[in-house]
Amino acid sequence: MYIFLVYNNGAGNLKAKKLFNRVTELLSIHEITYDLFIPRYHKHAIDEVQYKELSNYDAIIAAGGDGTIFEVVNGYMANSCLTKPPLGFIPLGTGNAFTREFFSDDKSWEKAIKVIANNNIKYIDVMRATNYKRSFYFVGVMGFGLLTLATSMGTPLKKIGPLSYVIAGIFALLLQKSIELELSIDNEIIKTTSLLLCCSNTQYISNLLIAPKASHQDGLIDVVNVKNMSRSKLLGLIPLAFSGKHVNRSEVEYYKAERVAIVSKPKIIPSPDGEFVEKTPISIECLKQILPVLV
Repeated sequence: MYIFLVYNNGAGNLKAKKLFNRVTELLSIHEITYDLFIPRYHKHAIDEVQYKELSNYDAIIAAGGDGTIFEVVNGYMANSCLTKPPLGFIPLGTGNAFTREFFSDDKSWEKAIKVIANNNIKYIDVMRATNYKRSFYFVGVMGFGLLTLATSMGTPLKKIGPLSYVIAGIFALLLQKSIELELSIDNEIIKTTSLLLCCSNTQYISNLLIAPKASHQDGLIDVVNVKNMSRSKLLGLIPLAFSGKHVNRSEVEYYKAERVAIVSKPKIIPSPDGEFVEKTPISIECLKQILPVLV
């Protein structure tokens, strides 16, 4: 098997760099050869994958965290090759929210390499988002409000692992202000308030089961909105989010839709798959089962 390996040394607070020799040794054991690309700066992988002749490979592999997957997916979707191989993933990041649904054990990177070697393909949904006439793609969760603030605050804490996002979330909820929100859910207009909003293709943000009804193959966007409430009530939601029970609270709105549009006051910054993009307004559509992946 011959792959194009996008390997983010900085993922997981340099965990990926420390594991590089073990990862490449296991690839060799499974008779997987590779062309190696190590990104040197933000969005470097997007540019590299976008203009790569992908048809030369049996698979394109994103080795890193959710940000690495975001860049590889966006480069892949923009690539003009008529024939493109499937994507594979080696989770080496801090949260690994997207791959959690596929590889959840402590040594998931080892399991992931075995999955790549098995070369079993299925097709998953991709979310296409558009704001200010620019489109991008994501395969996990796009957060707004408290989620974006917690992502920003959690970055310096990554050395302590997935718990960093929980700690950052607790501090962020003390700072996050309520937002006036207008949601278009398959053309139904809903006016509401929001402290936390996410549009999900998958279920997890780090260890939080944020969208428990989400599926990456159902052709739908799961929208979870936590309305304005007291900080004490909001703090009480966090333990429930580990099991997904937060969605049963009356203050939490849950929708499924093929298309979603978001207008907010004030304008807010979305964070798709842990990255940061331009402020709202933004529209999202689900592209059903168009991305071949190795799982």
